[in-house]
Amino acid sequence: MGNWEEIQLGKLCKIIGGGTPKTTISNYWGGDYVWLSPTDLPEIGVIAEIKDSKKRITKLGLDKSSAKLLPKGTVLYSSRATIGKIGIAKTELTTNQGFTNFICSEKIINTFLAYALKRYTNEITDLSNSTTFKEVSKTSIRNFKIPLPPLPEQKRIVAKLNGLFEKIDQAISLLEENIQHTQALMGSVLDDEFGKLDCKNFALKDISEKIQYGYTGKTKDKGEYYYLRITDIQDSQVNYNKTPFSDIPDDKVSKYIMNKGDILFARTGATAGKSYLYNDEEKSVFASYLIRVVVNQKTLSPFYLKWYFQSDDYWNQIFGNIVGAAQPNFNGKKLGELNIPVPNLQIQNSCAEKFEKYDKVIRASKESQTNKLDYLKALKSSLLDQAFKGEF
Repeated sequence: MGNWEEIQLGKLCKIIGGGTPKTTISNYWGGDYVWLSPTDLPEIGVIAEIKDSKKRITKLGLDKSSAKLLPKGTVLYSSRATIGKIGIAKTELTTNQGFTNFICSEKIINTFLAYALKRYTNEITDLSNSTTFKEVSKTSIRNFKIPLPPLPEQKRIVAKLNGLFEKIDQAISLLEENIQHTQALMGSVLDDEFGKLDCKNFALKDISEKIQYGYTGKTKDKGEYYYLRITDIQDSQVNYNKTPFSDIPDDKVSKYIMNKGDILFARTGATAGKSYLYNDEEKSVFASYLIRVVVNQKTLSPFYLKWYFQSDDYWNQIFGNIVGAAQPNFNGKKLGELNIPVPNLQIQNSCAEKFEKYDKVIRASKESQTNKLDYLKALKSSLLDQAFKGEF
């Protein structure tokens, strides 16, 4: 790095903000000028080529606001709320005030700058003076220094990173597609097996001992009984290290304490319909946005029901009965009316055992693919770090 310099961004680029025309004036909107907000850019870590936007503004909207018309090639950087989204303008456009935009001088290639911003986003984020609504001031960004090699070296680094990242991104895309297929595989297994069953259907209420709403209370940092909420259940597991305790009084514990074989059902919100078979050692009670199903185990295996509650047949019944678009809801009465295929217990146990074996294999495959995905993403960060240390 002998011929590299540490130079402030403000000495390499013209740095410009953005603005938003008044949304109450219709003549400012629906025009020919691309107008970006950070939501128009993909996730942090992706350098996007930007040609269009969800919203456009008129010439009048541009003139009557602090938005500025930016030339093609401008590097766009979200510096407010979500810090670190990056784009390169492939056409003239404007942005809102959530961006700091860089018009590069002849000293720096715009793609090199985009890679630099990607590499140093954590350091730039640390310049924010707020812990709630994060925003990095343009003054702080102007004064931020990056290592800058001569132009030929910039071009070489950009070409090498582009080539390496293209290959890595192809591998990442393939892995993500494989993970999606792997996740869908269990659904195919369930649909195939449940489709083969030749048995009667029963309403869930007729083969259950209890269908019950949970306890309405408050959480505590310490206590005797964990307070299970649907948000504590992720990927069919409960992380008790992050699960709070309940303030439940002693005289109500017996009514709400969980027992092995109980199934919890989310009755409201985006997770409505999701379920969890409780088979844990930890002492827990369940929250009011959950419904507990206690099955009659002489007729119905909870392990069999666990898997039926993940089948397409089950979800078709759920989606057909959910009410409320903004806040989906599925009550205990409707839950009790679900039709459940009930073969004899021997077949139920055989199905559940088979599903568990499939699930174990599928989870292992997904974990392996996810580890490879994490490695490739870490490799990109490592290569970027090497590039800006002059180790390429």
